[in-house]
Amino acid sequence: MDINTLKDLANSSFLASSYRDSYKYSSSIIEADPNESEAWLIKGLSAAAMMVDDDTIKVEEVLFSLDRGLKNHTPSFGIENTQSLIENCYADIIKSLEASHKEKIIDHHKVPMPAGGSAVLHRLAQKGFARLSAKGFIPKRIAAIRLLEKSLSLNENEASLKSIIAAVDSFYSHSSEYMDYLKDEPEATSYLSQLRTSLISKANAAGIQVNTVPPAKSGCFIATAATGSYDHPKVLVLRLFRDEILQKHKLGQIFIAYYYRVSPSIASKIENSELRKKLVLGAFITPLAFVVTWIVKATQTKKR
Repeated sequence: MDINTLKDLANSSFLASSYRDSYKYSSSIIEADPNESEAWLIKGLSAAAMMVDDDTIKVEEVLFSLDRGLKNHTPSFGIENTQSLIENCYADIIKSLEASHKEKIIDHHKVPMPAGGSAVLHRLAQKGFARLSAKGFIPKRIAAIRLLEKSLSLNENEASLKSIIAAVDSFYSHSSEYMDYLKDEPEATSYLSQLRTSLISKANAAGIQVNTVPPAKSGCFIATAATGSYDHPKVLVLRLFRDEILQKHKLGQIFIAYYYRVSPSIASKIENSELRKKLVLGAFITPLAFVVTWIVKATQTKKR
């Protein structure tokens, strides 16, 4: 098949959203002539679209192809359309991840509690599974945001800056919703933090008003410091109490807000002293967890 026929097939497949075909045809063009910039671009955009449901497509391949396609070359369908296509790929990837995560949680919740088991422990296990499954999607979420970085590099304007900052903040919020799973992922946290700082600097330099404060985390700071583990059973039951009871009442919400203001400084003093850890754990956290377990259990029994 001659290269002009391949170009027609690649373009028509791409315009018809037949991305696997456009990926295949553009790859064949590149094999024949590695200097075909438009083929590289179509391959990169097709691969980005395929990332939604194909885990064999890596973001590094997408970015490399886009770089080759955009180097000294203006896309036939324009920079703005290219940027829009990349941003749509990001949105589709996140939508797919959210659906997969929800499906996993629903399937897990179908597993009945063992006869004679503790409703509190069963609920904690469910929340723990939701957190663990959310962590599994971190690499794909990072890859999706890297696509937005590429989109931003094509045209740094107010809309694209706000879009990627919102994407980073959405990542933080999702982590917070599922028991701060990013807390255990220093590489991902470092990437997001550095990226957000860079984006805020760009926005400030351009005079663009954006939210400079990332979403707050939802950790049980003092309990985590005293037990030495974010996933300690006592920490989990306290978090369950917060989510299932306190968060649903106005006074509880006020208490949570106050706690998040004062607890980080207290926690930092506790975690630097083994003696303080033991004292706080024995005198405060352990009895509090016992009382909270009883309250949660009584509340769940009342609902039945």
